[in-house]
Amino acid sequence: MKRRTFIGIAAIGTLGLATSGRILLSDFDRLVAKILKEDTASLKIDPKQIDMFMHDANKVRLWDMFSFSKKELIKWSFYLENPFLKLPYSVKYKIYRSQIVGMFLLSTNYFSNKMNNSIPVQYKGIYNPYFTPCSNPFSNLYYA
Repeated sequence: MKRRTFIGIAAIGTLGLATSGRILLSDFDRLVAKILKEDTASLKIDPKQIDMFMHDANKVRLWDMFSFSKKELIKWSFYLENPFLKLPYSVKYKIYRSQIVGMFLLSTNYFSNKMNNSIPVQYKGIYNPYFTPCSNPFSNLYYA
């Protein structure tokens, strides 16, 4: 093996280890905040609203609904997703990502404002149907 080949392989290996270490050690809460900011970019949302949601979500341990492996799948898929290479379990990743964004939107006044994008979205509190059983954001009363 030539010295150049060895140095090239070592550099690629080091880069791979550094990237995987960054992904493994990344904070899940920051990642969720990035997902929310990306997916709700077309809405009028103050970043403080997302911060309040994240604070309350951590207080009630909302992200415990995702196991360790699901959290890792979300992390790896978020950082490695690209249009050229389809990753395994990309459909599950999109489902988990939709659950995160859906929980945020249900916790705001977005649906009670009839999904009007011109009205600023305000965070109301973590959506829990057991504490607010009469609240149905998909009721026909909102869309008549």
